[in-house]
Amino acid sequence: MKAMPATNERSIHAPLGRTRRGGRRPGRTRRRLGAAGFTLVELMVVVVVIGILATLGAAAWGSVKARSIDASMKSDLRNAMTALEDYRIQNDGALPADATAFENATGFHLSPGVTWEKFELKPKNGLPSIHMHVQHAGSPHRWHAHYPAEGNRIERR
Repeated sequence: MKAMPATNERSIHAPLGRTRRGGRRPGRTRRRLGAAGFTLVELMVVVVVIGILATLGAAAWGSVKARSIDASMKSDLRNAMTALEDYRIQNDGALPADATAFENATGFHLSPGVTWEKFELKPKNGLPSIHMHVQHAGSPHRWHAHYPAEGNRIERR
């Protein structure tokens, strides 16, 4: 009878999971004992999961960015209405003729990237009013206000 080797009975050259006679042992993988690393399938699953998470993150980032741009435009209109009220008080109820005169007289400036699409003095409901639209290149929306005829109402157009 042969003497048992001191190490495992498997040959170091035989793939893990096979006996010396070539039969499969149930429940064993083909990795060698003590071998570190991941299988190709495990790595592919991780890459797919990361791709899905990146796609979801990019979609969420786009909506967050659009909402922040819209909030910036609405804030600019609110601040413009406050500056217009100050202008009216200082100029005995008169309103500026255009955006340049308004900005020069009050020091008001729109946020970076936000531009006046419309800023015109025209009567509404018998009141002299400023009709304002702002837009941003990163947003498909325009925001509208008609001050003071419509009060502090701001609408998306």
